[in-house]
Amino acid sequence: MQLTPNYNLKKPEGIDPVDIQDFNDNADILDAELNKKADSSGGDISNMTIKALDEPAGTQFPVPEAGETSKTFLGKIRKFMNDFKSWNTGVCMIGQIVNNCVTNNDKLPLSAAQGKVLMDLYSVLNTNLTTMWNSGLTYGANFDFKTGGYLKVGNLVVVALSLNIKSDIADTSYVDAVLDLPLPIVEAALAVWTFNTTAANLNKCRIMPYNNGGLVYVYGALSKGEELQISGAYISAK
Repeated sequence: MQLTPNYNLKKPEGIDPVDIQDFNDNADILDAELNKKADSSGGDISNMTIKALDEPAGTQFPVPEAGETSKTFLGKIRKFMNDFKSWNTGVCMIGQIVNNCVTNNDKLPLSAAQGKVLMDLYSVLNTNLTTMWNSGLTYGANFDFKTGGYLKVGNLVVVALSLNIKSDIADTSYVDAVLDLPLPIVEAALAVWTFNTTAANLNKCRIMPYNNGGLVYVYGALSKGEELQISGAYISAK
């Protein structure tokens, strides 16, 4: 008697006696094996092996269709997940958007609302930052402008001026050097020096409120043809 290769069903040969039990044994084996198979009305597919998947062309949502095979439907799912993974690499998720500027992760995107806040602050900074090198300034009768000016950031004024000395000045004189700087809140001291060794008595340079602006005056011996340098910072009234 021969046996089938897969389920060992009995195959009586011509010389074998016919035994009804052989048919019963075959029927029991077929019933048990068929019960393991999934069919259109259900069944356990947990141990079913899919040897190949049919992936569709293009991009589509993996919706099952009547009459399609498992390998076709599962192929749709795999194609969709691979497409989603590729798409997700360049996508910004809601939870990743920075809206408070407290993260140290420079790879996260900035929300449009927070970006507008930063841009508004940037615009305010540009409005408050005014560079006026010698624009609108006037000078005392003993001086000519050489280089420099002042930088105003908000109420902070930084002065860096170089002036040419047009005539000799005695060391007992207070002379106006620069006028029309931003109005200081109070009188304040600035640093001053020259390259003239005879100006050793030059010991005072101050800015004071004058006619809604700032007036810089100096005291000390100054010689014609030398360069006077004035520098420092003060707080303006507006």
